[in-house]
Amino acid sequence: MPPPSRRGTASILYPEYISKLTILADSRSLLRDKDKFSKLREQGIALNENGWKSKLTPEELSEQEKERETIRKRLSYFASEHEKVGMVYQVLAPKIKPFQQVEKEWRQCKVKSKSTFPNSMTFVQNPAYQAVHSGFKKLKEQIGLADEDILLSLEKIEAIGLVNMPLLYERWCLLQIIKVLTHAFRYQPEDNWKRKLIANIQGNEEQISIQFFNPSVSRTITLQYEPFLANGKRPDFVLDVEAITKSGYQISKRLVVDAKYYSATYLKQRGGIGGVIHELYKVKDYSEGQENNVFVLHPVLDAVEKVVSPQEWAKDSYLGELSMFDWESTYHECQATSYGAVCANPMKSQRYLDEIQRMLGMFLQYGIEDNTPSRAESDDTQAINFCVSCGSEKVSDVTNSMRSNHQKRWYRCNECTQFTVYNHCGTCNARLIKNGEYWTYLSLMPMSSINIKCPSCESPV
Repeated sequence: MPPPSRRGTASILYPEYISKLTILADSRSLLRDKDKFSKLREQGIALNENGWKSKLTPEELSEQEKERETIRKRLSYFASEHEKVGMVYQVLAPKIKPFQQVEKEWRQCKVKSKSTFPNSMTFVQNPAYQAVHSGFKKLKEQIGLADEDILLSLEKIEAIGLVNMPLLYERWCLLQIIKVLTHAFRYQPEDNWKRKLIANIQGNEEQISIQFFNPSVSRTITLQYEPFLANGKRPDFVLDVEAITKSGYQISKRLVVDAKYYSATYLKQRGGIGGVIHELYKVKDYSEGQENNVFVLHPVLDAVEKVVSPQEWAKDSYLGELSMFDWESTYHECQATSYGAVCANPMKSQRYLDEIQRMLGMFLQYGIEDNTPSRAESDDTQAINFCVSCGSEKVSDVTNSMRSNHQKRWYRCNECTQFTVYNHCGTCNARLIKNGEYWTYLSLMPMSSINIKCPSCESPV
């Protein structure tokens, strides 16, 4: 008897003698699959003849309206912020040219900047100098550079410059992670985090650790830059999350992220995103025995060769939403959404931040949970709920108690109106979470955007 076949291989049997051969009728499951395939084929033919347009169901229309409401809310917020920026610009724009002219004349006269302010009474008692100095201090406070030494250190770093592009990309990714944690998910960094970053760039500290706090959702994140794992490996970033659940016990989970400044050609030479993920997750064991989630940040557009989801981001990023690679086991249970590759490319305009936000949102909402099959009374998460769209903890349970599915939970964000649905797979019972069409990190069904595929057993839900 040959050994069981692995994924991507086949076993061939060579019988020496057959005494009797009976052709059995198809099994019920095979008949169901045949019937399902026939219906999908007919549906595909009909859609093709109609230009791949189909009338939306009432449920799909309701889902779209929820999405529109969320978008309108966010548009209103950004319109208000844009108006504020416009007012500031109108005030500052006329002042830019005179300052530029003065700076040009100073440079021509070889006037150089000095790290300390003059303390002589000639300057201190001068009203013009006092006004400029006061305005400069207010400006520093507004942009978060109230500490004099931080500003001076940044000036020194600017003078040094960075010519190593992979290192520049790595540090740029670090800043984007910090930006998403603080701006999108509302985490507060520890007080001296800027000094730690500067010390690292100046070469005074090789590895740094920064803590981020969000008491509203009972989560703490420790972000490490270039740490050593227990196995001696050294990834670029490690995020250790500690969360207190609604029942009071603690969840601890680790996300390992590596930044790879690869061109499309070089990425292909490394075996594509599948080859890079395999190297980090399996070969280098960044997963530490499949305990950690491992993700790659890369700048390559259209990096996903075999797109497994109809979402727009799926051609650039892979979030482990379905099995894709030959080295994966036949069933995806243990590794579902535990590894992937996310496109972080500034040429995508502001959308590159959305890619990182979706990855971190998935980890903070789904990755820290035990989503394995259970028969719990509710599909809700153990950790405190939050909105992956705006980061708010002000979400309300709006579940309809009249629904036949009593485990399912609906939450709506009170700030941006984003809807989040907590459900389970009808086949394997694993927990599933959907955050609307845009922010959902699980694979949507091509024929129906309101339905998703289970990442564990890959059954349509």
